[in-house]
Amino acid sequence: LAAPPPPPVILIPGIAGSQLEVRLNETYEAPAWYCRHGSAAPQWQLCWFELSSYARTACLAKEMHVGVVAEKSGGRNLTYENTPGVEVRPVDFGGVEGIRCLDPSICELSHYFAPVIDALEREAGYVVNETLFGAPYDFRMAGDGLEQEGYHAGLTDLIEAVVSRNGGVPVTLVVHSMGGMVATNFLAGKERSWTLANVGGLVFISSPFGGAPVALQSSISGAAIALPFYHDAFLQVQDNSPSGPWLFPSAGLWAGDTLVETNSRNYSATPEDYEALLRDLNRADQLLALGEVRNLKGIHLDAPSGPAFPPLNVAKVSCFFGAGRQTPKTMKYDVDGFQPGGDPPPPKYDYTDGDGVVDAKSLAYCAQAFPDAAGTCMHSRCALPWAPSSFNVLPTIKRGTTTLTLALPVVCSCPGFSHLKSVSGSRAHGDPRQRGHAEPARERASQLSPRALMSHRQTLCCIQKILSEMLKCELVSFIALFLQHRAVPVAAATRRASPCSPRLCYKGSLRSRPS
Repeated sequence: LAAPPPPPVILIPGIAGSQLEVRLNETYEAPAWYCRHGSAAPQWQLCWFELSSYARTACLAKEMHVGVVAEKSGGRNLTYENTPGVEVRPVDFGGVEGIRCLDPSICELSHYFAPVIDALEREAGYVVNETLFGAPYDFRMAGDGLEQEGYHAGLTDLIEAVVSRNGGVPVTLVVHSMGGMVATNFLAGKERSWTLANVGGLVFISSPFGGAPVALQSSISGAAIALPFYHDAFLQVQDNSPSGPWLFPSAGLWAGDTLVETNSRNYSATPEDYEALLRDLNRADQLLALGEVRNLKGIHLDAPSGPAFPPLNVAKVSCFFGAGRQTPKTMKYDVDGFQPGGDPPPPKYDYTDGDGVVDAKSLAYCAQAFPDAAGTCMHSRCALPWAPSSFNVLPTIKRGTTTLTLALPVVCSCPGFSHLKSVSGSRAHGDPRQRGHAEPARERASQLSPRALMSHRQTLCCIQKILSEMLKCELVSFIALFLQHRAVPVAAATRRASPCSPRLCYKGSLRSRPS
């Protein structure tokens, strides 16, 4: 007898983990001659992520800018808009190509969910577009913006179609990092009967339930999020995205701790200080979003005793996260104060325990947010580097807390980024936390030569190494946990590259502001 197919899975990625594409009509005004220009017959073009974007950050900043408009219409307090003449949407909604890697032109060197997808196909009998799906999203948005542009409706259609295609078997949502916040916001708005019929499991991987201080850095000076780029390379994207304030640390969980220091004043984990910080920096779009996104659909991120989540009505919830790494807690800026529209130098840090990006107490809050969770699973450091095509997981499964030990082969050498020079040629990249340069990314980008760009391309294996430390080893570890947890049979699988049906394709996009 043939083994039954495994229960269907939908993967929801973390922040910056969804490829995005842009369409520019004839009203779009490019900021420079070397940028993409609008057209009367516009075509969809990849905008996130392309390595070449590092050399033209001003182009990307305008294409991905989010304008926030305060209005009360259709039950909403805020409306989000793209730059005039711009549409933005995720790549391959319903499929997995938009989350398989960061840059599809060099996918083998910029893997994201690729190891998970490949292993679930190879080891557990999953088949893309039959039992394995993806739900990429516009990560610039918080939950209300995603709902406004049609993501929630698209995800509802996708889940219902997958359940129908699999004989009524509910889906399991596997969500990484910010994807966990996207999923909780989506499920918080669903009727209990719908969720029980359609969502059988929810697996969180490294989701920041209590926010993360690095989200503050993204708004202040930009954050490379463990990628080997200048800290402020994409500041002009990060400093207006509503998802930034959505991920600010929870006031209740951080109990008023000082999280940002300058020579003239400090900013603590309070709504009032968050407002003052954004006002001092003149982050006008995020300032408008701040008052809206911290309290959506009964999810109170700044509740006095920690974030408050409503019941999600999912039968089985599991939490999985890493720990044992130095993780930024307090950012110390050597400036007298923040200037409106400023681009401060990178901060120095006071560290705490976590996974390198998110504090351990924010990650572990999953167990408090969902006390009926099947288990809260934590692992410590992963061996590095990792191999995208093969792995060896040696798990020790325990009740409650899970420890996973990894033995992973070497696939590339990346000695401290010493071979990646700054564009001025005067400094080499060292540890990303120690880079001390104040020149704005938009000025540096114009200095990039073809040779410099090639050096960035050649160091993409370093992205593998860094991401494996923060994300990939967790995702590979998760495979072993997931397969044991679900006890699915191992079977041969073939990948089917057929496109999703119209019903499964989320085509929503924000409207553009009138020219």
